Amino acid sequence: MTYIKQNGLVERFRGFEELASSSDPPRLLFARMRSQRMVATTCFATSDSPKGPFTNPIRLPATGIDPAIFIDRDKQAYYFWGQFNASGAKLTPSMGSIDESAVIHALLTEDNHHFHEGSSMRRFGNVYYFVFADSSRGKPTCLGYATSTSPLGPFTYRGVIINNVESDPYSWNNHGSIEQVNGSWYIFYHKPSRCSPLYRRGWLNHGSQNYIIRYWRAVRIG
Repeated sequence: MTYIKQNGLVERFRGFEELASSSDPPRLLFARMRSQRMVATTCFATSDSPKGPFTNPIRLPATGIDPAIFIDRDKQAYYFWGQFNASGAKLTPSMGSIDESAVIHALLTEDNHHFHEGSSMRRFGNVYYFVFADSSRGKPTCLGYATSTSPLGPFTYRGVIINNVESDPYSWNNHGSIEQVNGSWYIFYHKPSRCSPLYRRGWLNHGSQNYIIRYWRAVRIG
């Protein structure tokens, strides 16, 4: 699920109470849904509060899991989704529909990028970083990334950021994202625990200021 300010600015990280009591403009909530035929689709709804209630649900014309939203500096919003093959598209100005003239399929693939699922896009300078669950070590237990000079590619695979392969014999997928908080860069991700892929524990790593992607040191687990 993704909260986004309706004026086109990405919501910054906040404490839950601060977020819940915020007086910002109405928000959009994107959530994956399943139809009666068990096909993964994405719907969005609007609310004046992140606590809801959310109303006016609309289904986007895209099928696939793990919806993700990225808003570029020019306030153009992009939508990413998919498993094994990532798709990307521009959203219309209202963010209520996909610009079907700007849809790219196989943006990342399992064969060329080790893409499994869990799309997350960030921009550093003029480079776009696509973070995802990476299957290059045999299972999608890693966070990998690819880069491009355009949010809709083409993307070049760059390697693994977080490696959970040997942390637990029952490890499975690893979803995560990168964000700057109070001047420091952090990567958020999860990993299974208790010898079961059904138990997931959140992790937070602190990145070196000069090496946003390549070098990380753990500062807290939860």
